[in-house]
Amino acid sequence: WKAHYRPVTCLAFDKDDGATLFTAGEDGVVNAWCLLDLVDQDCPSGGSGSIHPFQTWSEHQLPVTSLCVLPGSGRGSTRLVSSSLDRNLIIMELGGATSSKSFDGSGRTLARMCLPSGLHTVVTDSSTGRLYGGGSDG
Repeated sequence: WKAHYRPVTCLAFDKDDGATLFTAGEDGVVNAWCLLDLVDQDCPSGGSGSIHPFQTWSEHQLPVTSLCVLPGSGRGSTRLVSSSLDRNLIIMELGGATSSKSFDGSGRTLARMCLPSGLHTVVTDSSTGRLYGGGSDG
């Protein structure tokens, strides 16, 4: 299946139940996929090449270099951070869960931080909730 228009650069799973796969690529796009749709051959879109992400963020102008799902998002939402060579860290939220425990497809950008150099990675310290970005300038 075509996940992106350019090569995929990183993958991440949600930390609650692993049912959502996040992909990011050189096209600057972050997508959220239902993992069951990707592996279930009985799913109407499974294996047919017509699988589509249920959420897409097009926030970056250059390739996305790293994804980090934030711990403790909980309460029916998942938050993730992307880093890019465009010098931006972007915090995104995948909307709340519906009664069937599947996401309702609403997503939004919560914050954008522009740093002094292109970023190669982003990680979080789960004990303090801090984000760390690794830039091209060290």
